[in-house]
Amino acid sequence: MGGLGIAIHSEKLRDFAVKLGRTGAGVVKGQEFTDIDFMSYGKQRDKVKGFFRENGYAKRRATLSSAASGRQIYYHPKGWFYVDVFFDKLLVANHPIDFKGRLELDYPTITVTDMLLEKIQMWEAFSEKDLKDCLLLLKAHNVEEKREKESIDASYIAKILAKDWGFWYTATTNLKNLKRFVLEIDKLGSEVEINPKKLKRKTEKKYWRR
Repeated sequence: MGGLGIAIHSEKLRDFAVKLGRTGAGVVKGQEFTDIDFMSYGKQRDKVKGFFRENGYAKRRATLSSAASGRQIYYHPKGWFYVDVFFDKLLVANHPIDFKGRLELDYPTITVTDMLLEKIQMWEAFSEKDLKDCLLLLKAHNVEEKREKESIDASYIAKILAKDWGFWYTATTNLKNLKRFVLEIDKLGSEVEINPKKLKRKTEKKYWRR
């Protein structure tokens, strides 16, 4: 999930991700990301806990926030990846996303469709970082009307949003903001391309007058 999952599925656009500033910046030397988010099934809680314990991670004591969002939080004493593990549903930000029956559809990450849903479900928390992640996802993957491993499934997203007007409104608002962002980039690109041509024409006219 999150930034690392998007990076795994967008490796072919790594240079673009670098330009966006979405390649991560780890605390420890050689560590590209500061945190990793995982999704698992509730029935695997004990196995998840054992896995991280065997790898030197300690589980943070549950808080009201972590309990309400149904997740476990792990940290490493040497400062390695801060880990969030969610179970069955993503219950942070604004709109819950159900992952039951979805984790088998891709490996080692959730599907790119679910990654996009994960981003566009945020309202006040939707940041420039999330906007850039959406841009990277959409640039790296086609949008299709059916499920394909490396494509965004528009029909599934439409089905999810049709069940929840609030989710639909949040998602479409964020996508409109993304569209405006892209249009601004296009506008800037056009100006950068046009102005040198104007300058060239002015220079040529001035030169030939002499």
